[in-house]
Amino acid sequence: MGGRRTDIRPLLESLSDASDNRTIDIVHLLPAFARDHLYRFPKIKTMDLTRPLLANCLWSALNFFEEDPDDRYLDVTYALNALRTNYYVVEHGFQLGDIVALVDNEGDLFHVAVYLADGQLFTKNGTSQVSPWTIMSTQELKDFYHRRAENPRVIYHRLNAY
Repeated sequence: MGGRRTDIRPLLESLSDASDNRTIDIVHLLPAFARDHLYRFPKIKTMDLTRPLLANCLWSALNFFEEDPDDRYLDVTYALNALRTNYYVVEHGFQLGDIVALVDNEGDLFHVAVYLADGQLFTKNGTSQVSPWTIMSTQELKDFYHRRAENPRVIYHRLNAY
């Protein structure tokens, strides 16, 4: 849970103790970065105009558990190196925070998102100001990018435990 067990566990236990069917919106279970960005559009500030890139899928995925986003992930080379160095591939037992990579037929990574639960992903589709952070199923994301790859390969990555 990204180091948030002490915050989340009591909340979930209180729901399980309730006699009626209570629910909780997933946004309350997400880390601060995802909570602060979900269903919102990027806010462009004057200082952003001098940046070479704006928030994208790599920046969003690699900052998922961070309190203060690391803008070094705006550099695609740096971000991809971090993914290769700090993560390993998993094939089952996916967990909150696993990075989901979509790869085309040539083996090129073209999009990443973050696994939440039950096939639901936290994603930022592009750098546009009119593209909010959102939650999509894995199939919805594959369909969204169908022009890039008819049937992209999906590879899951988990952060190395140091």
